[in-house]
Amino acid sequence: MKKIISIFSLFGILAILAANANAGAGGVAATVSVSDGAITAIAVSAGGSGYNSAPTIFLLDSGGGTGAVATATVSGGAVTGVSVTAGGSGYTVSSTQVIFLPSTSDI
Repeated sequence: MKKIISIFSLFGILAILAANANAGAGGVAATVSVSDGAITAIAVSAGGSGYNSAPTIFLLDSGGGTGAVATATVSGGAVTGVSVTAGGSGYTVSSTQVIFLPSTSDI
């Protein structure tokens, strides 16, 4: 039972992070590209503003995808790109949300 509660708690915490990610620096929007269950690219459609450093990227997948890792590039206070360093597995475009969480220095 503890594992089920822990999983639901994790999703709750990530949902709160997603809702509050724009509290300071923010406004970034991006979409994922997926091939064979792995994230292959993340395209930034809006760079946001107020970033002094690269935000932490969370890839929240309600379909069971895990293991993907990505890093953001910031220039002129906006996110200008994202590099996928590990594609992970089990992802789908329709179930994956990209969350940009500003560093504490940007809030």
